[in-house]
Amino acid sequence: MPSLDFVEDRSHSHGFDKIAAILALITTLALFGAAWQRFGPASDLEPPALGALAPPLHLRDPSTAEPIALLGLRGKVVWLTFFSAAPPNGPAVLNDLEPYWNRLKTHSLFALAALAVDHDHPEFLRAALAAAKSTLPTYIATPETLQAFGASPKHLPLHILIDPSGQVAFVAQGQDRATLSRLAAQALLWLDDLHPPRHFASFPAP
Repeated sequence: MPSLDFVEDRSHSHGFDKIAAILALITTLALFGAAWQRFGPASDLEPPALGALAPPLHLRDPSTAEPIALLGLRGKVVWLTFFSAAPPNGPAVLNDLEPYWNRLKTHSLFALAALAVDHDHPEFLRAALAAAKSTLPTYIATPETLQAFGASPKHLPLHILIDPSGQVAFVAQGQDRATLSRLAAQALLWLDDLHPPRHFASFPAP
């Protein structure tokens, strides 16, 4: 039969085991919660509904990481493209957008912004800009902006057209010529409504 001292030692051991198990459970739940906040919600994000007011844009300068405020967008046709600037696809996205930017940028009521989703790696965008030699207005989207616009990885590249009233009017995914031509044609229609067409280029059917 075990001695009294031996029984007391086992009782203390069980007590420590329970405390350790509880602490381990708390730690596991805390880590799971942190991981869910970091990775979980992003997969459920969706772009704004058509007709919804466009959320505010919180952006950062790719060179300095300083906050950027885009002013004077109200009353303009705004084309936003969310994309990953990570190699090897970052330069390709910028190069595909460049011809449409060059054709529409002469209109004073048009604005385009290529928004890199890689907010943890600003060097990706800097490298993509250098490789593409792009003239596109480019910024880094903050996590708040990515969440507000539903720019999760499954949607990239994500294009959002905002009409002159500030409403989301067109949402598209992909980087093929047909998609970009439709976006450009829609933007041009709105611009023609704002000002009669003069010398602005038309976009051929894909």
